[in-house]
Amino acid sequence: MEPVEGGITNLLYRLSAPGRPTALVRRYGHNTELVIDREAENRLFARLSALGVSPPLHGLLENGRVEGWLEGHRAMTPAEMAAPEHQPHIARALRRWHELPVEGPPSLWDTLTRWLNTAVALEFERPEDRARHAALNLPGHLASLADLQAEVEAAAAALQTPGGQLGRKVVLAHNDLLSGNILIGPDPTALRFIDYEYAAPSYAAADLANHLNEYAGFEADYDRDFPDADARRRLVVAYLGEPHDEDAVRELGGFVERLLIPNHLFWGAWSVIQARCSPIDFPFLEYAERRFGGVGWHRRMLG
Repeated sequence: MEPVEGGITNLLYRLSAPGRPTALVRRYGHNTELVIDREAENRLFARLSALGVSPPLHGLLENGRVEGWLEGHRAMTPAEMAAPEHQPHIARALRRWHELPVEGPPSLWDTLTRWLNTAVALEFERPEDRARHAALNLPGHLASLADLQAEVEAAAAALQTPGGQLGRKVVLAHNDLLSGNILIGPDPTALRFIDYEYAAPSYAAADLANHLNEYAGFEADYDRDFPDADARRRLVVAYLGEPHDEDAVRELGGFVERLLIPNHLFWGAWSVIQARCSPIDFPFLEYAERRFGGVGWHRRMLG
């Protein structure tokens, strides 16, 4: 059994034995039940496995899961994910993902409220961590959440083109489509998405917004890595497919941009909780600072 690098929510291991299929053992991270409903995740994984969308489900453990190993596949690099030749394939794969059956109303705002409340209440032991926690202005972000929700919902109600209406459609959002969760195999057009801990009903545009923010990776340098207008348009056009018109592209793209800020709050609050509770060696507080900094960055970008 060998460790698999890259996970910052769970501990992952590759399990192999002569004459036996290789498997992935997923051990849930400490205290991740604060941000993940593991029973719901396992139900979803079983459903996706039955549909042939996810790797096979081999069994559940007391604190984890055993999954099939996708031979011949590897995670994309951030540079590959952003490359123009791969962007259309990712967008089309996400459009197909959004056609999966979904149950329940959008969970984004309830999740944000719960996570921000949890993040506000956390207490850190080291003085420098307490100072960084206080500087994040979590109560301010929580207080402004209702206004942000009202703005997004008003924008959703005003969408008129087929593209805009597609963006506000409630779908099974992956919600964590970074390069490490996109597997590429021998056929570069046949991509596989993995890791569904954060999958939940949401606007389709929210999933596209999350994916765009992930171009900046864990360094979260938006000046350097956030996709420019041409790259954002290319993703939206590929997601819409043919036929489409410019009004639909513009309206869907504009709605996606409105959901960039809620996505920063989502991962910023998550990272604060992880900073206090996770034993995984990752600079969670630093990442939280960068994601909450992304709120201001995108407000300036959007005018």
